[in-house]
Amino acid sequence: MDSNPVISEASRPLVQLLAEERDWPLPSRLRLIRRLAEQIGTLHGGGRTHRRVEAAEVAVDARSRPTLSDPPTSRRFGGECSDPEYCPPELAAVDAADASKRLAMELPTDIEAAAAVLRQRGHDFNPRRIDIYQLGTLACRLLTGGLIREYMYTLDARGRLPGDLALLLDRMLGHSGDDRIETIDELLESLTDA
Repeated sequence: MDSNPVISEASRPLVQLLAEERDWPLPSRLRLIRRLAEQIGTLHGGGRTHRRVEAAEVAVDARSRPTLSDPPTSRRFGGECSDPEYCPPELAAVDAADASKRLAMELPTDIEAAAAVLRQRGHDFNPRRIDIYQLGTLACRLLTGGLIREYMYTLDARGRLPGDLALLLDRMLGHSGDDRIETIDELLESLTDA
């Protein structure tokens, strides 16, 4: 299965659009996020996760409709594979007392199989959250123009968003854990409110 999105002559990689389109209207960016969330929801409804929701895996057609690539068979998370651009904090955290939580793990596409791997490694974690988190990091790029590290650690990047969108992004990323978005349905409802 090819993990690259289908890019026709009428579509371009989202990476290219992000580099070229600086004045992309906010409503258009929010619509793109919503459409990606709907595609992820379809995957989740079929018992699968994507685990590679990132700009390089999205093609956008001339009418600004995104197409997410096919999900990879498996993907590594944790340990040395804890890049905050794609690894949620729940899987990136280092537990000094439990060496198994410091090691990278392969997570398959199938939700139940991925949940079993996570439980086996001592994580009480819904694998669907990975897609929501990754969509949050992509939304960060779309909404602020910067990477997640910049958003998390600089006031300037956070200040680029209105308060309600910053709160939505924070909930997608789930770093505080208190008010984390756990399902695509919850995300779509929050996007409607935003």
